[in-house]
Amino acid sequence: MRDLSAICRIQEDAAAEYAAGKERRQGRHAVAVRDYIAFNDRCGAKLAAVARKAMNINDHDQLYA
Repeated sequence: MRDLSAICRIQEDAAAEYAAGKERRQGRHAVAVRDYIAFNDRCGAKLAAVARKAMNINDHDQLYA
């Protein structure tokens, strides 16, 4: 018979991992990255500069998405 506390711990770890993944996909930074990419594709450098400023990225930084 499996240890009930070990099963509960595994379920809690899985729930925490799922929540962290959801935050990475839908969080504020993920939205800013999507906006950056959309702005760059649609409107070019001017709006991309606004998105970079919102994400606190300067001209010397590079964004890998």
